[in-house]
Amino acid sequence: MDVVDAIKKRTTIRRFLDKKVPKELIKQVIDAARLAPSGNNAQPWQFYIIENDEKTKRMLKANQVFVQNFCYDAPLIILCLADPNVYKKSAHDDENEKRALRDLSISSAFMVLRAQELYLSSAYIGWVNRQKFKQLYELDEELILPYAILFGYTDSETTSHMRKRLSEVVLNYDEVLK
Repeated sequence: MDVVDAIKKRTTIRRFLDKKVPKELIKQVIDAARLAPSGNNAQPWQFYIIENDEKTKRMLKANQVFVQNFCYDAPLIILCLADPNVYKKSAHDDENEKRALRDLSISSAFMVLRAQELYLSSAYIGWVNRQKFKQLYELDEELILPYAILFGYTDSETTSHMRKRLSEVVLNYDEVLK
């Protein structure tokens, strides 16, 4: 599968098979994220890998770290974190938190596309109890935790979703692309 196929086929999955993700695939997914570009090559991203066994599921549920119940069934959870303190500040830059979020978003997009290429399904999850995750896993309070990504093998047929046309997303479409 090439990157265009991965982009076209990637969709959010909410039902996963009870099947572990092999460590070699986890490494490949994280390595794709590691290779992403970042402002000033700061590479602010950090990832916390949670292989979701029964003990972990019970602990996460007991601490109500997710709002959506399907999250507890994913065999692999990756907390996506970024350190806003790795940037040098200049007069032209956004706030460091915005920079870290932007760079983490690029990195995690690389991650989910590589996962798709490896036939792993994924779901970005923004409804997380950040403080509870940080406490449970003793994560640095200064790190931002905007979302987690669930990974695993799908338990259902994937369907493509309707997407807007190019003319709907390019503001000057008629001038440039028509």
